[in-house]
Amino acid sequence: MNKWWYLVGVVTLTACSSAPLEQPVEQSFYRLVAQATQAYNEARLNTAETLYLQVLQRNPDYSEANFKLGNIYSRQGRLDAAVIKYEQALAADRSDGRAWHNLALVRVKQAVATLDIAEQEIAPDSPYYQYLLQLQLQLNKVSGNRHDDTER
Repeated sequence: MNKWWYLVGVVTLTACSSAPLEQPVEQSFYRLVAQATQAYNEARLNTAETLYLQVLQRNPDYSEANFKLGNIYSRQGRLDAAVIKYEQALAADRSDGRAWHNLALVRVKQAVATLDIAEQEIAPDSPYYQYLLQLQLQLNKVSGNRHDDTER
């Protein structure tokens, strides 16, 4: 009989000791998200990046972290990385208009960068040179990039 009471006591203590552990883990996750958001809002982008990556290690489907990382990478000029993060945010939430908007803007920036390279590589007498310049001007208008004609 004593063994039975001992077993009941052990099971009870084990159940009591394991239940409170879940709450601190959840609280630490939200604390980490809050720290990442604060760093992001204060434009401490390297710190925010590190913290958001930690958030994603704990919850890979947390779309807001992918969205914010996309913004960070876009601001840093890491356009390929930004595209990946916006696409990951959209994989979790296809209706996130912010992610669609920013993904489109990053892809426009990529297109402008491609045309900047093409302008240097293609001979001015090529039949495609003028087409590329026109496309480059149109994309610069759409993206908000303003290049003076004197810079060419």
